[in-house]
Amino acid sequence: MKQLLVLCSVLSLIWACQSNDQASSSKSQEIPEDFMLFYRNFHSDSIFQIEHINFPLEGLPSYADPNDLVDGKFYWQKEDWTFQKSIDFEFSDFERILMPINAFIIEETILHKKEKLAIRRKFVKFGDDWTLAYYTGLNPYSLD
Repeated sequence: MKQLLVLCSVLSLIWACQSNDQASSSKSQEIPEDFMLFYRNFHSDSIFQIEHINFPLEGLPSYADPNDLVDGKFYWQKEDWTFQKSIDFEFSDFERILMPINAFIIEETILHKKEKLAIRRKFVKFGDDWTLAYYTGLNPYSLD
């Protein structure tokens, strides 16, 4: 488990260090077919979902108050996790942006169409399996 956390940290560092040119060129990448299959399973099977989350999961709770964070960080615990169902983006107040950072990292932003609120998730592929490696609940955002 510690090796997985170290690998996630290294991957996050690599992702954060990418230049804007690399990030913009990755936008043209296709979402892998195996990711979309994983994504459907992730939102339809609670056991599958729990098995594909790297707990403790770094992120932020919804409407996070920076004063409540320990050292500016927050970790979701397995026992506190609530099953995330799929959103029907056609009929909801949300839209989704899936952005492949590279062949094994996909960042998802779910934006509220009327309010400046967003959910952010990062999925990482380890071997043949996709895993949720970062999750921020619904929080304010800016386009700055």
